[in-house]
Amino acid sequence: MTERDEHAGIPELIRGLVQDGRTLLRQELRLARTEVRQALLESSAAIAAGVVAGAIGLVAFLMLSVAAAGALAFFFSLPQWIGYAIVGALLLLAAAGIGGYAVARIRSVRALPETIATIKENLAWR
Repeated sequence: MTERDEHAGIPELIRGLVQDGRTLLRQELRLARTEVRQALLESSAAIAAGVVAGAIGLVAFLMLSVAAAGALAFFFSLPQWIGYAIVGALLLLAAAGIGGYAVARIRSVRALPETIATIKENLAWR
């Protein structure tokens, strides 16, 4: 906050308040940008490794799913399409469960903790 003349008029005081508000807003935006940039840098290598692992895992999973459907049809003397339908239904149930878990986790994430804390602190002084 800048120093003010104690005999300053109301227009000067209002101008000073507006200027202080702008300065505070700029500082908050700078902090938010810094936090986002830091989080992206910290997680970029992990994200890349996760994408590669996910792609390899997806190919392996598809191959095993086809093998499981064929084995199910063979051992139970069922038509191939029934084996594929059973495996597909099981995978769909698993995907629904994992998707529900993912949505719950995403809702619990709190982004920009320092920025939010300083904004709340600034509003408390208001």
